[in-house]
Amino acid sequence: MRNPTPSKGAAAMNELLDRGIRTLGTLPQTPLSNPVTLPEQAPVPIDVLLYRGRAAIERAREIRDTIRRNGGVADADTLGELYDLLDLALTD
Repeated sequence: MRNPTPSKGAAAMNELLDRGIRTLGTLPQTPLSNPVTLPEQAPVPIDVLLYRGRAAIERAREIRDTIRRNGGVADADTLGELYDLLDLALTD
């Protein structure tokens, strides 16, 4: 198989990427921008992050499909998530 000669644009892009990779170690001394102070944010209640109702059912179906693709065998963590989703599906 023949290796075509890269275009000037491709060669320039390759050099740019190589230079970026070579200089990654300088970022702590020469950051790309000044640090920005972010305002304090209130913690998010865990209940907000959980699946509920139909979303829990849809996630359970995704897990089921993954189990099927993997030969019908699930590990304990996967089964635990599936069981939790069944309970969460009953909440609104």
